[in-house]
Amino acid sequence: MLILYRKNGSSIPQYINHLEYILSTHQIDIIMGDFNINYLDNSNAKHLHQILKQLQYTQTVENPTFVTTGSLIDHIFIRNQILPASNTSILSVYYSDHDAIKISLDLNKTFLD
Repeated sequence: MLILYRKNGSSIPQYINHLEYILSTHQIDIIMGDFNINYLDNSNAKHLHQILKQLQYTQTVENPTFVTTGSLIDHIFIRNQILPASNTSILSVYYSDHDAIKISLDLNKTFLD
C-alpha cells in the first residue's frame, strides 16, 4: 500500500511523473491519499487518469470528498486484480472539511481469480 499527500499548489505534472516512476518500479496494489487533484475535473486529472489506467489501477472513490468545494481530491486506486475483493465508502467527519474514506478488503477472496 502506498499512502500519498500532495501539497496544494505544488506541481501536478511533477507529482504524477514521480508517482508513475514509483508504480513502475514497485509492486503496489493500493494507492491512497489526499492528492489535491480534483478527479472530477478532467483538465487537471486527465494525465492521472491515463497513467493509472495504463498501469491497471481503478479509482474506487466516485463522489466528492472535499465538502466545501464538492471536489474529489482524496483518492483510492486499486490494482485491477484485487478490485473484486475491495469495497470503498465515504463517511462524514464532523470536525473536518474532508469526508473520510473507508476501504474494506475481503481477504478470503482469491485476488487472481
